[in-house]
Order: sequence, then C-alpha cells, then structure tokens
Amino acid sequence: MRSRIIKTVPETVIAYKTDEYTQKLRRIASSNNIKLTEAAADSAGEAVGYLAGYAGFTSNGSSEEAEDSCIVFAGLSSRQIDSFLSDMRKNGVSVPLKAVVTASNQSWSLKKLLSELKKEHEKLGG
Repeated sequence: MRSRIIKTVPETVIAYKTDEYTQKLRRIASSNNIKLTEAAADSAGEAVGYLAGYAGFTSNGSSEEAEDSCIVFAGLSSRQIDSFLSDMRKNGVSVPLKAVVTASNQSWSLKKLLSELKKEHEKLGG
C-alpha cells in the first residue's frame, strides 16, 4: 500500500501593494496553478499565516498599512517558486521584497515581515 502525503497548506502567493502588476500576477499564478491572494492595503497588521489561509489563524481586526510592496510565497515547493519568479522576470514584474512563509514568521504581522525584509534588502545592497 502506498502512502500519500496530503498538503495541509494551500499553495498561495500573497501580493501586497502590487497594483501595477495585478493583471500580470493573476496570469502568472493561473498558469502555475497557484492561488493569488491580493492583500488589502490596510491588512499589514494581520498575521502572515492568516493572509496565507493557514488553519488556526483568524483575523485580528487590525487595520494597518505598510509602505512597501511585497510578494509572499506560502506552501510552494522550490521548483514552483523558481517557476513563478522566472515568469515574473519574463513578464517585467519587479517586486524587490519577497519572502516565504515559515514556522518562524507565520505569526508575524505582514508589517513586521516587511520591516525585516527591508532591513535584509538594504544590507544586501538593494
């Protein structure tokens, strides 16, 4: 008998403040069979796990906004992320801040994640 691993994490890309690329991101997500979640501008206070649709996370009712835009990958394999990023480049979609949801950052607010990403980006000369 073969066992099968059932994914409990939805394959999702969260797009925050990427309005100029919305149509292209929708097409890229669709062609890669990945759900695209467009986070509202005032959802930066919400937990990343909530925005990704993870079980056990609920809205905290926060209505905060962050300055920067970002893309957050949730539940995707390395191959899926590479394909998505390649398609972004091919379509001229430039979003400098990108992250992957981890056990460590899933409970962080999107605003905190953006702050950490921005610090890392600046340290790397971005």
